[in-house]
Amino acid sequence: MTTHTKLKCALVGYGYWGRNVLKALCNQHRFCLKGVYDSDSAQLQAALSDFASLAKSVQNPKSTAQNQNPHTQNKDLPTQNTLQNPPQNRLIAYTSYDEILRDDEIEAVFIITPPHTHFPLASLALKAGKHAFVEKPLARSTSEVCALYEIASKQNLTLHCDHIFLYSPAVVWLKDNLASFGDILYVQARRINLGLFQNSVNVIWDLALHDLSILDFLFGLEILSHSLVSRRYEGFEALANIQLECKRFSANLTASWLSPIKVREMMIGGTQKTAIYDETKERKIALFDCGVVVSDSVEKSSLYQKMVRYHLGEVSYPMLDDELPLDSSIRAFGEQICRGGSDKWLQEHILRVVDALERICKK
Repeated sequence: MTTHTKLKCALVGYGYWGRNVLKALCNQHRFCLKGVYDSDSAQLQAALSDFASLAKSVQNPKSTAQNQNPHTQNKDLPTQNTLQNPPQNRLIAYTSYDEILRDDEIEAVFIITPPHTHFPLASLALKAGKHAFVEKPLARSTSEVCALYEIASKQNLTLHCDHIFLYSPAVVWLKDNLASFGDILYVQARRINLGLFQNSVNVIWDLALHDLSILDFLFGLEILSHSLVSRRYEGFEALANIQLECKRFSANLTASWLSPIKVREMMIGGTQKTAIYDETKERKIALFDCGVVVSDSVEKSSLYQKMVRYHLGEVSYPMLDDELPLDSSIRAFGEQICRGGSDKWLQEHILRVVDALERICKK
């Protein structure tokens, strides 16, 4: 296909994240959203309504803005200025997933459904000759991940798993500037919030997966040893503290569905600089020109063979690109389709992260 060809696609699943994907697809040049399917009829109707609102806001933005009650309008819907590829046609409500698979016009499927459905739905899409974009996790075992990539390869199709923080401008900045941190001493991460409890995965597969993905992207997940302390609540493994000893760094990860506040924080400490990364903040990276240096004592008669001194400096906030990670992830999916196949580095990354999850959760 040429880079100017729009691929007709379908969205499967219209829960919390499906809503974001629908909006993002209206901001893409390579995809044309033809239809949506959700087994819940109420969610399906919500998708049609949201899509219609998007189209109306583009066709008559002044009238729409005047008619909307500021106390009731959906603040998650993108404004006119954010829509580069506004919806043109009415969205089709598919009555089943099989109907999507039988639709020869559909070239790509966006699977935004509960984790336990990812493997069967993705394998069916690939076998039906359709490219697949899958919400994380791609599957719940390395064997299933390998099976999916094997199907995609045989079919000459693109399989893309949305490890979304690989496409965060903040994480990309950290990757590009790690050398200035000196030797990495530690990583501490907290990814906590209240709910949403999931039946098919625990809090590690749901939340800690993101931090493992970031760590692999930045350093490589060469885990030498690990330990896990977790707590169950009402039958759910809802709180976890993970200690990792890796080849290049040590890390402590906390994931929780039980916190009354939402925190998305990662601290990376080096001998020269320390960064606090928080995707929820407007200024997503706070860079501290400081580190911890262990040096030999000057006086041989000192009681200590080594002394620790602290290097303190200014705090800065790097300028970052403003493209949303989901937009970048979908764009990367489209670029892979244009090139043909799936990016090898992403396949290897997905496998390392799923392997790490299996090892950490193994009883």
